[in-house]
Amino acid sequence: MKKTIILTSIFLTLLLVFETYAEENTIRLICKYSHTIEADGSISRTSGEDLVTVNYSDSGAAIIKKQGLGAEFKGTISNEEIEGKTEYEISGSIIQQTIVINRYTGAFEITFKIIGSEGGLIHCGTCEPVAKKKF
Repeated sequence: MKKTIILTSIFLTLLLVFETYAEENTIRLICKYSHTIEADGSISRTSGEDLVTVNYSDSGAAIIKKQGLGAEFKGTISNEEIEGKTEYEISGSIIQQTIVINRYTGAFEITFKIIGSEGGLIHCGTCEPVAKKKF
């Protein structure tokens, strides 16, 4: 019985340490869209926002998740920027997305391209840290 209590205490302590470590290596951002650059270079206003969550390791590797997108971006994080890339399939077409977020200005670009076709879209805007508010 005493062993079980000790093991449970150790497990709970490790769980708490892991959760704290995971929270320290997580950045949550609200990224608001401002405009889109079309393949022909024309610019149109764009609205909306996404929650972007960046989980990173001390080595600089990062997994970036964008709200509503099932695919994860695999990338890197540095003092200057967060960047990542993902590919997924929709109706037989391979979609490639890249994301780059400037960590000083908050400016971001998300590029969409269908593999094997010309052109693509670049969505631009700014990101801000999410307040530490949970519901």
